[in-house]
Amino acid sequence: VFTLADTQRPADVAAIKRGKAQRLTSLNDNSLGHKQLAKVEELWLKSNHDQLPIQAWVAYPPGFDSNKKYPLILEIHGGPVANYGPH
Repeated sequence: VFTLADTQRPADVAAIKRGKAQRLTSLNDNSLGHKQLAKVEELWLKSNHDQLPIQAWVAYPPGFDSNKKYPLILEIHGGPVANYGPH
């Protein structure tokens, strides 16, 4: 049993049986079922300092229109204090 989440759905409880994951709960359906969430795109960039790969994410606002301009919010995170992800 574990928590299962992705960019379009916060964590629910799930279980693996015979190698297949099955979601057991729908904890956020009441609050998020009628909302459009941001489309999230993963990017990999190279550090200018040492050329190591850096993971980045872009979250586009719901109803994103590439012909419009939007403000950018930059959130820097990293371990061990502000590390997050599927752990």
